[in-house]
Amino acid sequence: MKELMISVSLAFDRRGKRRHDRFDTRLKDSDELICGATRQPLLDAARVMLRRGVDPATVICMVHAHAPTVVTMRAIIGVAAQYDVMGEKFIRRKPIAGPMPSSEIENGVSAEPTVPRSTEAGVGA
Repeated sequence: MKELMISVSLAFDRRGKRRHDRFDTRLKDSDELICGATRQPLLDAARVMLRRGVDPATVICMVHAHAPTVVTMRAIIGVAAQYDVMGEKFIRRKPIAGPMPSSEIENGVSAEPTVPRSTEAGVGA
């Protein structure tokens, strides 16, 4: 199973002021910014990686920039891309939903579930 490592760091505005509860997400060992000023860095990074063509079965691991050897969160990209955080709960992302408010993600395409759904009604229903 492949792993993709992302590194998160505190987000700051143009004047150098800390943006409360927001993180900048980069590919580990790279300066490429994946998501800027996001409140849910793992979930938003999973959606960006899916749009870039990464295999949905790949595991995404999150580390903080100040502690790059400690993995704080991990998930399967195809699963993580299906959820958002609302308050203290994970909620299923709606298929037509855009990025979270104030998120600097360039495209708001949501991830579709990776589990195939059957639309046929059962016999005798």
